[in-house]
Amino acid sequence: MSLYKFISIEVGKKILSNLAIRFTQPSAFNDPFDCHPKLDLKISGDIFTSNQEIMNFLKEYLLSSINSKIPIIKYLSREKKGNMITSQILNKETLETYINNFFSNINNKNEVESMVLKDFISQKFGVLSLSTCWNNHLMWSHYADFQYGIAIEFDDNAEYFKQQSDFQFSKINKVKYTKNRPKFEFQIKNIDSFIAHQNTGNIFLYKSEDWFYEQEYRMIRILNDKYKTELKDDKGFDIYLYPITNSIIKSVLFGLRTPQNEIDEIMKLAKKTYPKIKFYKVLPKSKSYNFKKIKI
Repeated sequence: MSLYKFISIEVGKKILSNLAIRFTQPSAFNDPFDCHPKLDLKISGDIFTSNQEIMNFLKEYLLSSINSKIPIIKYLSREKKGNMITSQILNKETLETYINNFFSNINNKNEVESMVLKDFISQKFGVLSLSTCWNNHLMWSHYADFQYGIAIEFDDNAEYFKQQSDFQFSKINKVKYTKNRPKFEFQIKNIDSFIAHQNTGNIFLYKSEDWFYEQEYRMIRILNDKYKTELKDDKGFDIYLYPITNSIIKSVLFGLRTPQNEIDEIMKLAKKTYPKIKFYKVLPKSKSYNFKKIKI
């Protein structure tokens, strides 16, 4: 079985030349439900040891959200009269008021600790998404720059996809597509016990049936600042690039609209690092809406 990464020309050149690939935070995904199942959290320990630690976390978390332009939930307060819901715009000037209001309205410390864990999932884990189908129209359109990009073929039998790292789900795993959002129960003491919990990896492996066409496989990493670059994506998220070996790449597929000059450049670039790499051009079949690939 082969696995494919659909990407733009620019990203493809970086992967092939730098021998590195991005593991992406779930908060940067295009599906708001992705990695957000229903969590039943029972926290018996202390993620925070004091109210001041909670305040410090909120300030740091919200400031980073503002600075990176990450969408965050506006503070909602329930007025005493009329049960009315109001909201306020959050910026650096209103941050202190926001935190004080938020802190005074939480029911207990576990509520904030649950927030910490959900933020940890969204910001501190990285996901490498690959697909088993090279010939899907939507994959080429959504992820490969409307057929101007490329797809890189990976060998799923390579040792790279079988290695165990700092997380139990670091090996390649198949995504499950379900009608309803799954529910996972956690009885934990702290973040370390959350990472080690048998259900934690499953959080990243369930998606809506609407995404079934992607036929996705995933690798998960706990993001390490060692692999953090100075780059940010167009949404303001930090980019983490993890090293790969040249033995895992089998071929490059060029889209219907990939310019010839880009094809020539990528072929020249890739042959230097990947002596056994193959190249294919994706073309439309004459009697159907399907694709075929022709070896170049």
